[in-house]
Amino acid sequence: MGSGGETVTIQRLSDANRNDFARIHSGDHAWCQCVAWWVSSWDGWGERTGKQNAELREQIFGSGVRDGFLIYQAGKLAGWCQAWKRDDFSSIQTKFGLPRDSGAWMIGCLLISPEFRGRG
Repeated sequence: MGSGGETVTIQRLSDANRNDFARIHSGDHAWCQCVAWWVSSWDGWGERTGKQNAELREQIFGSGVRDGFLIYQAGKLAGWCQAWKRDDFSSIQTKFGLPRDSGAWMIGCLLISPEFRGRG
């Protein structure tokens, strides 16, 4: 249950809810497309364009990867949580020098829609 007793549901990213992914990554969040951990290095990350990030996101979708979950409260899109196999995120290895671990997963991003922020 969410605040006020509203039902919270979580759906794995899929072709069926891909439009909601696009919607939550629009406006102020359109640039990133939740691809920061997918680039080989964060060197030059700030110079990347929104178009480059959108193209990378399309490649990720095209490879069949559905790397997170959409969160809904009372049927409204409330957030996004990127969660995936840590070893698949190339920049995590570069940035932190972590040993490979095929069983390790990580949360790479958590994005809450503005209307749902500050509610606990």
